[in-house]
Amino acid sequence: MTIFLERLRSRLKFLDTKWFNLSVGLTMFLNPIALFPQLVRTITAPSVEGLSVSSFLLFAVIQFAFVAVGIQKLDWRMFIAMSISVIETITIIFIIIIR
Repeated sequence: MTIFLERLRSRLKFLDTKWFNLSVGLTMFLNPIALFPQLVRTITAPSVEGLSVSSFLLFAVIQFAFVAVGIQKLDWRMFIAMSISVIETITIIFIIIIR
């Protein structure tokens, strides 16, 4: 599999450009931005019926994994974006549980 990925990377020259790195960095922040309206709705809605705690727990696990990758790769953008997402997701889970 590593050989396949190495060949693929060698063919996709745009992966080594500063514009690709910039766009990926900005894209990482789409996760917490996308979660924010759900957080607001969860806080302000009269009912949280229909929201799945298990789905949000799975999101949190994924986000924690990417926080760890951010630490491993020393990527502050990933670390910050996913940390914000974890905080939002845990807040949503907490609200669902207490309502």
